[in-house]
Amino acid sequence: MKGKRSSLKGKSLVGASCTHVRVGDEMPAAVQSAPNLAHSITIVPLALDAAAADVVRRLGISTEDANRCKNAFLEADTDKSGSVDLKELRGLLESLTDKLLEDDELRSLTARFDKMNGVLDFAGFLEAFCSTESYESLHLAKMIKSLGNQTRKDIEHTLVDPDQRIRFVGIPVRSIRTYLDDELEQMAACLSLPFVVILFVSFCCVVAYHSRLHIVYAQKYAIMHDLDENAVFAYAENIPFEPGRMSSKNLYNVNKFADFWSWMDLGLVPRLWDSGWAMSEARRNTLERCKSVDELFQDFGWNASAQPADKNALLNSTSSCPEERLDPDIYQKWSGEPNTPSHLWFLSMVGGIRMQQEMSEVVTCPGDPSYNSRLHSGYCISPSEHWLLPEPWSTLYMDKTKINSRGAETVILLSGSPQAEVKAQLRDLENRAWLSPLTKQVAIMWTSYNAHIDLLMVCHVHIFVSTSGHFHQVVSATGLFLQPYDGWWCYAADAMWVLSMMHLLFGEAKAIWRHWMRDGVLKGTKRYATISNLVDWFNIFAGMTICAVWAIHLQELAELKGYLQQASVDVPGSWGVAQTRSRYFELVHDMASKYETRFKLLAAYPLILVTKVFQVCSGQPRLALVTKTIAMALTDIIHFGLVFGAVFALFAETAMLLFGADLEEFATFSRSCDSSFHVLIGDFDWKAFKTIGQVPAAIWFWCFIWLLNLVMFNMLLVMIMDVYTETRGSLGSNAETLWSQAYEIYRRWKELKAGRRVSLNYIQSVLPINLPEGSKDPGPLFTIHTFMEQVPGLQKWQARRVMLNALQHMDQLSKQSQSLAEAAIRIQVISTRLDEVHESVGSLMYMANLTASFISHKFGKDEEKEPKVSDRSVMETEVPAWFEKASSQKQQPELLECLARIEARFDRLDSQMTNLDSRLTVMQKSTGLPPRGDLGEAGYCGAPKRAQPEWSMKG
Repeated sequence: MKGKRSSLKGKSLVGASCTHVRVGDEMPAAVQSAPNLAHSITIVPLALDAAAADVVRRLGISTEDANRCKNAFLEADTDKSGSVDLKELRGLLESLTDKLLEDDELRSLTARFDKMNGVLDFAGFLEAFCSTESYESLHLAKMIKSLGNQTRKDIEHTLVDPDQRIRFVGIPVRSIRTYLDDELEQMAACLSLPFVVILFVSFCCVVAYHSRLHIVYAQKYAIMHDLDENAVFAYAENIPFEPGRMSSKNLYNVNKFADFWSWMDLGLVPRLWDSGWAMSEARRNTLERCKSVDELFQDFGWNASAQPADKNALLNSTSSCPEERLDPDIYQKWSGEPNTPSHLWFLSMVGGIRMQQEMSEVVTCPGDPSYNSRLHSGYCISPSEHWLLPEPWSTLYMDKTKINSRGAETVILLSGSPQAEVKAQLRDLENRAWLSPLTKQVAIMWTSYNAHIDLLMVCHVHIFVSTSGHFHQVVSATGLFLQPYDGWWCYAADAMWVLSMMHLLFGEAKAIWRHWMRDGVLKGTKRYATISNLVDWFNIFAGMTICAVWAIHLQELAELKGYLQQASVDVPGSWGVAQTRSRYFELVHDMASKYETRFKLLAAYPLILVTKVFQVCSGQPRLALVTKTIAMALTDIIHFGLVFGAVFALFAETAMLLFGADLEEFATFSRSCDSSFHVLIGDFDWKAFKTIGQVPAAIWFWCFIWLLNLVMFNMLLVMIMDVYTETRGSLGSNAETLWSQAYEIYRRWKELKAGRRVSLNYIQSVLPINLPEGSKDPGPLFTIHTFMEQVPGLQKWQARRVMLNALQHMDQLSKQSQSLAEAAIRIQVISTRLDEVHESVGSLMYMANLTASFISHKFGKDEEKEPKVSDRSVMETEVPAWFEKASSQKQQPELLECLARIEARFDRLDSQMTNLDSRLTVMQKSTGLPPRGDLGEAGYCGAPKRAQPEWSMKG
C-alpha cells in the first residue's frame, strides 16, 4: 500500500498527557477498599476498534496522543484499507516524534509488530509508536504504572465474587447480548426439534401409506419367481408330442435368436395365456397321450392338414381314454362370465404383450479395406452401447427414432386370444426374421391387473444384443395402485406433512420479509442468506418438488383410469381400437419410467432432511457435538480425502488392469472403484480374484488392505476422535441437556404467562445496539441497577439470573479447549521453554557465586588467596572462609540480610522447578512423549544440580 507521508512538524506527541475519568458507585466497605473494582472509562473521542482501544487503555495513551495518531494514520491511509505500508512507518513515526529514527530501531519495531505480512493496522501502529525511544524516555513510568494498574484490575476482576461483580463492577453489554443470542438460538433449536420429528414422521407415513412397498414387493417377487422357475424351454421331451416335464433353460439362458423364440413359445406365452384348470402330472400326461395329432398341431397353431407320414411313430394314438378333461365349477366361478383369463390365479393380463425392438445402423466397417473385405463381406453395424450388463433404471429408455422401423414393427400379442393364435403369430414373426443381427435390444412389456388389491403391475423384459455376440437380460416390474388414497389415514398423513412444509415456508417468508423491511431488498437478502436459512429453503424446494411430482402422478392415474374404464375382458386386446391400445401402452410405459424417478427423489429427500436435523442439533450444546466435530474436522477430512482419493484411484486403476478382462465388476474404472470399496469393507470373493493368478492378486490385495484399510482408515478415525476430544472439552460440565432445556423453556413460559418475568426477546430488543458491526468493543458495563433501568419491567431476580448466566457464558467462551495433538505440541513448547529457564537459572546461580567471590575478595585479607571463579567446586569450598570471617566480625549486617534473602529465593526456586519438572514428566507420559529423566544427581531435566553451599544461611 502506498500512502502520503504524514506531515506534523511542530506537533510532536512526546510529552503529551494521559486523561482518565473515574466513575464510582455506592459500595460496601470491603469493595471500596479496592478502588480498582470501580467502573473506569477511558475517554477517546475518535471511534477506535476494539484492538486499538485496548492498546490505548493498556499503555495509558492520552486522548490527545490517540487523536493525533489517528489523524496521522488516516492521512497516510489513502485507500481506506485500515493499514499502512511499513515503508511509510518511518515517516509517520518521525513526524509524530519530531525526531529522526535510527535504522536499527526501525528494524526492531518492524520485527516486533509486523504481523500482517508487510502492513500495520492502527493498533499495531500505536504499539510501534509507544515503543520508540523518544516516547518511552518520557512516558516509561506512566506506561509501567498503567500496565500495572490494568493487570491488577484484571486480576481483581477475576477474583471478585460474581454477585459483587454484577452489583458494583458490571459486565459488558456485548456479553449480555451474546448470551441472549446464544440462549435464544438454543431455545429455537429445542423448539424446532419436535417440528423436525413431525416433519420426518409424517413423511414416513406418507410414503408408507401411498407406496405400500411390502405389497408391491410380494407381487413383484411372485412374477419374477414365476419367470425364473416356470417360463422355461429346452425340454428333454419331444415337444409338442409329449408333455414337457424337465427343462434346462430359462430367460437368462437366451443367447441366440432361436432361444428367444423358444422361450416365447414354450415359456412366456403358456404362463400368461390361461389354458384351463391345471391337473396333476400323471393325469396331464394321460390326457396329452389321448390327444390326436391333429389336436396337438392345433394347440401349437399349426394347420391340422399338415400331418406326419407315420402317425404311429408319434405314440399319440390310443383306442380309448380313461378319462376326459373337465374344469371344476370353482374354476368357472373364479374366471367369471365372460371368462377372464388369468395367470398366477390372481392376475389378469390387460391389453396383451407389446414387443418392440431398437435397430442398429448399418455403417461402413471401421477396419482397413485391404484386409477387411477379405475377412468379412457382409454388413457392419454401429457398436452397441451395452457391452456390459446395463443398470435396471436405464433399460426403460429407448431411442424412439430407432424403433418401429421397417421389418421391425412394434407387435402386440392380444390378450384374450386363443393360445394357438398367439403361437401362430410368433411363428410368423420368426419366419419373417423379426429378430436379426441388426437388433440392438428387444423390449417386451405386459400389464397385469390384480383386482383383489387394485394393483396394476407393469412388467418389462429387456434383451440387449451386444456386438460381442452375448445377450444381456434385464427384468423389471413396477406396481401402480389405481387408488392411492385407500383410507382416511392417507389424507391425514398428507395433511400433516403439507402443513409442516407450509409452516416452514411461511416462517422463512416472514423472516426474509422482516429483513427486507428493515434493511432493504439487497442488504436484507444478504443478511438473511445464512447457512441455516439456506438449509431451510433447500428443504422447502425439495418438498415442493415432491408435491409437484405427486400431482403429476395423480393426473396420470386419472388418465389411466379413463383408459381402463373403456377396456373389456371379452374383447381381444382389451380394446377394440388399436390406437387406444397403443396409447395405453405408451402411458403405462411413461408412468413406469417416472415411477423410478419419483422413488429416487423420495429416497433423496430424507438425505436432504438430514441437513435440517444437523441445523437443529447445532443449536443444542450436547446435540451439537456431532455437527461441531464434523465442522471442525472438515478441513482435515478434505485434505485427508485428497490423499486417500488419489491412492484409492491408483489401486482401482491397478485392479481394473489386473482383473478387468476376467471379472465384470472391474471391467470399467467406475465399476472398479465401486468393487474396490467393497473389498475395503470386507465384501469380496477371493476365489474370483485368484482366477487371474495367485501372486498378482495377493500382492494387490495385501498392499490395498494394509495401506488403505489398516493405516489410512485408522488415521481418519484418529483425526475425528482428536477433534471430538477438543469439542467435548469446550462443552463444559454445566452444558444443558435436552430435557433440562425443555424444562427451562416450560418454566420461562409459565412465569411469562403469570406475569412474573419478561421474555428474553424483549430484553434483547431494548438493549443498546449502537455497537459497531463486526467490532470487538465490549460496550458499556452494566450493573444490576443499570440493567433494570435499561429494560423496563425487568425484576431484580431475573436481572440477577440473566447477568450471572451471562458472566458464566463469558467465562465459558474465554476458555480454550485443545485437542490431544495440540496438547502434545504445547507440552513440547513447555519443555523447550523449561530447558531455557533451567539454563537461565544456572546462569543466575553462577552469577551469584561470582558475586560471593567478589565480596570475599573485597572484605577478606590481602594475603588470602582469591577463589578461582572459573571452577565452581573450588569456589564453593573457599567461600565459607571469608563468609565466617565476615559474620564473626559483624562488619556488614546488611550483607548478611541480603544473602539470606537471596538464599531463601533460591530455595523457593528449587522447590518450584522440582514441582514443575515432575508435572511435566507426568504430562509427557500421558501424551506418549519421551521422558525427560528423573531428578537425580543430574538435576532439573538433565541440567546440573545445584549443590547446597556451605555458607547457607540455614545454619
